[in-house]
Amino acid sequence: MIDNSELLEHWTELFIGYLNGTLSESEAAEFEELTRDPHFAALRERLTTSGYIADRMAEYDAFDAHGAFGRFRTAAGLGKPAGTLRRWAVAATGIAAAVVIAAGIAFLTHPQPDERERTLQLADAIYPAPDKVTLTLADGRKLQLDEQAEKQIEGVGRISYGTEGVKYEAAPEVAEQAGEVPLYNELSVPEGSKCLITLEDGTRVWLNARSTLRYPVKFTAGERRVELSGEGLFDVTHNPERPFIVEADKATMTVRGTKFNVRDFNDEGMASTTLLEGCVEVGNRSGTVTLAPGMQSRTRGAAEALDVREVDPTAYTAWTEDKIAFYNADLEEVLADIRRWYRVEMQVNVDPAQYALTGKIPRDFSLAQVIDLLEAITDLELVMPDEKTLIVNKKQ
Repeated sequence: MIDNSELLEHWTELFIGYLNGTLSESEAAEFEELTRDPHFAALRERLTTSGYIADRMAEYDAFDAHGAFGRFRTAAGLGKPAGTLRRWAVAATGIAAAVVIAAGIAFLTHPQPDERERTLQLADAIYPAPDKVTLTLADGRKLQLDEQAEKQIEGVGRISYGTEGVKYEAAPEVAEQAGEVPLYNELSVPEGSKCLITLEDGTRVWLNARSTLRYPVKFTAGERRVELSGEGLFDVTHNPERPFIVEADKATMTVRGTKFNVRDFNDEGMASTTLLEGCVEVGNRSGTVTLAPGMQSRTRGAAEALDVREVDPTAYTAWTEDKIAFYNADLEEVLADIRRWYRVEMQVNVDPAQYALTGKIPRDFSLAQVIDLLEAITDLELVMPDEKTLIVNKKQ
């Protein structure tokens, strides 16, 4: 606990100097020593995030920097300033930044008796919030798609987005050109959303949050090839003459007509392919495996071995029915889904590999309900210092 107001001001000045690049050599050494503490290191990372201080300052209406600093000191029980707020007392914006930093330091070093109540209060207002999907056309134009919308674009074709997802019918001249030289569109789904698209051959693809599918306007005669980043459920139209190929970061899937789920996010260590119907070949530089229904392949890299196991496929496709489902999943995978659905940043202070979780989270749950659920089935404690950050600790 901070008992000395001079210490609070000194630490705040160190942070201000660090952000301004004005620390002396001895001050820089002291700052580095201070931020060896993981709590202060986390504060440094947050403060150096683009726009963080400006966003906090914007929360004040007609910001009164001097008054706010005084109110903050009174609320924190620090009394009158011990010094003169030296370097950062000149400009109101400097004091505003100091309020943000000092409040962060006080939060870290003062007991927070209402921490859980505050966390649940913040989290109770946070739900998955669908956003517009983006269709990037072969000519580089970007279209923000609204549900229940239909557009006829000259020289492009007809694009609709309704209950059956995204459908694109190329204009005759575009279809003719695409038959000679492949033209690729790209569909991007933001955090908090999911989307269904029907491809030119009738294949249907469900895309999960923060996923992208690059696909040709018209498939070639020899094969049907698409590129996936993120997660997609593929229901492929059967055509033994033209294999359907999905290229992802860590593996490539080849089928002729089947239903399977691919999860391959660039920022996740594990990629998986789960087969529901038919047959699929999964390959990377380590080799190739053939899956039967109810089987799943997993790998940690394009040159890493493919591990095959039996699973319940419905646990890996529940996201298409507005559920986060996990079956013997490690914590990294579960938290990644929560981050994409609820648009929060994660600070994880435990080893995710030590947790194997099984369960389902309905999409209409608030983040507070998710926190309650995870804390009930694990020894974790989840804390929200603000509405955009979720800290995962082990219960003390």
